[in-house]
Amino acid sequence: MAVRTNTALIKGSSLLPMGLWVFGWIIWRMFFVAAPEAQIMGLVLSSAFQIMRQAMNERRVQSAHAH
Repeated sequence: MAVRTNTALIKGSSLLPMGLWVFGWIIWRMFFVAAPEAQIMGLVLSSAFQIMRQAMNERRVQSAHAH
């Protein structure tokens, strides 16, 4: 169980800076360059949904193993 916990912490600590960078980049472009392109926003949104779906699937698997 400790291995899973450490792995999740490493994964989360690597995804947080990436998410903050993307958020900051979008805000910067909105105020100083132009509105973000639809293709890029679609890619970011679809990536976020895929990460959320993967996290939900991992929780289901962990829940199944816990019982």
